[in-house]
Amino acid sequence: MPDFHTVFNGRSKVFLAVVHAQDNQQATLNAQIAYTNGADGIWLIGHRMDAAELNKCYDLVRVTLPPLWIGLNYLEVFSSEQALELLPGDANGIWFDDAGYNENSERPEKEVRELRNRHKALAPHVLLFGGIAHKGNAPIKDLKQAVQMSSPLLDVVVTTGAGTGIAADPQKIKDMRHWQRDVPLALASGVTPKNASEYLPHVDCIMVATGVSKTFHLLDAPKVAALSKIVRSY
Repeated sequence: MPDFHTVFNGRSKVFLAVVHAQDNQQATLNAQIAYTNGADGIWLIGHRMDAAELNKCYDLVRVTLPPLWIGLNYLEVFSSEQALELLPGDANGIWFDDAGYNENSERPEKEVRELRNRHKALAPHVLLFGGIAHKGNAPIKDLKQAVQMSSPLLDVVVTTGAGTGIAADPQKIKDMRHWQRDVPLALASGVTPKNASEYLPHVDCIMVATGVSKTFHLLDAPKVAALSKIVRSY
């Protein structure tokens, strides 16, 4: 199983730019902006795009930028098993907005454990990113329990603010770090070059689109460069 910090050459803080894939050309352009301006890697996310189309975008980006760390988030695929089966063999990561934690179940972590088992069986070579208290998920009443039960089953825990582009409550991030220090924590909404320093003491990975973009589908090179510099110099 890969180790997050080893994959990123021992770096303590990592910046992954999020690319909202639209087509092959647009995805490749954004990947080049991220790569040439210092991002440690990218996520390709398909909005209203089926998995086959997203994989075509991935294939072109991989050929164009072989060294780039590339992960995928199949928003239009609702089965984690199917998503893992669809993942290209040379991809580096997979991100599920919902890791499956259900505090209303007798075994709240059961689905997270099943996700991990599927990951081990189908794609153990990639990093598994799973959402806890992630935008779009059902609210969690006992976040401490959710973090402590789910974190050991994931390679990276991903959390967000209340919605796309909305900054997370800093206290929530501090608490999640305090409750589970052994598993990397990623923040995936609302980070900008202006507020990144507030979160960097408490997270291992920043995953951002809105805060470094001109439009929903186009990254802003100067903003990507600015955030890359902040993360690398932390």
